[in-house]
Amino acid sequence: MSVACDCMTNGVNGYKVFMQEEGTVFTAFDDHQMRDTAVSERNLMRAIVRSAMEDLTKRGEIYRQARQFFLSNEDYYLFSFLSICYHLGLCPKTIRIKLGLISDRQASSEQIAA
Repeated sequence: MSVACDCMTNGVNGYKVFMQEEGTVFTAFDDHQMRDTAVSERNLMRAIVRSAMEDLTKRGEIYRQARQFFLSNEDYYLFSFLSICYHLGLCPKTIRIKLGLISDRQASSEQIAA
């Protein structure tokens, strides 16, 4: 969220000065539209998942790495599968089932164990 700075609400030559909550200051034209700064990161996360899905169609080491990516339960790394699912609001079990990496029965038994 950003708020216009009291000191220069109507700025010079159509510029306004904005201050974000974390203290970042920037100037913009009157018609400036704030944008979600996390869009690029979410697009990168989607691209990582798409790339790994494509790698599942290949053979050898590339396939093994993609399979390991989807089946890994680590969530502390920003671009791990579970972390990406969390940030994008995806269900990792559903994706694993749809990709044929686990069965419905495995997903149910994992849910009971957790």
